[in-house]
Amino acid sequence: MKKKTIFIVSAVLLIIASISVFSIVQNQKKAEAKEIVEQSIENYLYKEKKYSNDDIADVKLLYSGKMDEKGDYYKYTASVYYKDEPDNEYLYYIRKKDNKADFISIGDEGDIQPSHEKIDE
Repeated sequence: MKKKTIFIVSAVLLIIASISVFSIVQNQKKAEAKEIVEQSIENYLYKEKKYSNDDIADVKLLYSGKMDEKGDYYKYTASVYYKDEPDNEYLYYIRKKDNKADFISIGDEGDIQPSHEKIDE
């Protein structure tokens, strides 16, 4: 009886420890991905596109664990608001292979022709 109790307690502790380690690793990966996406969108906006702080109203990172089933993009979307178009939300994915930003759409209004990005028709 005592051996059975020790076995059950050990098994429960092992399961809890495994779940804890898995959770810690996932949180670290998520934090690293967020940092990469943040740096990549800043590089894209300020270095590649040459925008200044006066051009950008706001940049937000949105996490979506369900997007990109192929794994080509990080699970964060960068949401950018420009001061000259405060009502338009520009959405970008960041590619994993080269950490480059890809423009995907303007919020829910895909029929708007953006002035900041060219859309292939």
